[in-house]
Amino acid sequence: MMNYRKKRQDKIAREIQKEYTALSQLQKERELGTLCVEYDITKEDLFRIIESKRMEGIGDEQRESESADQ
Repeated sequence: MMNYRKKRQDKIAREIQKEYTALSQLQKERELGTLCVEYDITKEDLFRIIESKRMEGIGDEQRESESADQ
């Protein structure tokens, strides 16, 4: 009986966490959409910004690993 109750509570907790994560993601998407409209950023601009930041991060990681090797 206790094992069933524990499993059920765990299942409910996982469902709550999924809902919270989904709501959090929606809020972030809304905020990003608002910023894009506010600053007149198109979807293409946004992808370019993301890609350039990603490439900067890759370059930073490479520089860090090179300096660690020395």
